[in-house]
Amino acid sequence: MEGTTKSFWSSGINPNNDSMLRAALKRQAKELASITRNIVEADINTTLIVEGGDGFQNQPHYQHCFNIISPALGYQHFALFCVKQNLLAEFPVVFRSDYWGKQGWCKADNFADFNNCLEEILSSEKTAELVNSLIAQSA
Repeated sequence: MEGTTKSFWSSGINPNNDSMLRAALKRQAKELASITRNIVEADINTTLIVEGGDGFQNQPHYQHCFNIISPALGYQHFALFCVKQNLLAEFPVVFRSDYWGKQGWCKADNFADFNNCLEEILSSEKTAELVNSLIAQSA
């Protein structure tokens, strides 16, 4: 877990460069996929984390979302995390964490804060509880 979050911004990307941010998020999604496969307990070859475009239809300001899709969940998908870009902010990242046991927002004022948010959510017991609940519902 620690290696995953620490490696996220190791390339020193410019947070206001959308293509660099998108590339970094895609790299992170690949690392998150291996973690999520263990949580979901599904076939390692068919549990995916995919980029979800602008996220929720009624909230188009989320520019980068990643969702879990798994046969263990009946191919349901739900948001793992979303990032939005605020061009007025020096560090334009906001972490949507209400799916994972922490209500509201974890606003990242810097990349270390963002990584801390991500690690907190991924290591939370609420994460496993949520996934287990979804698996039970789809069984």
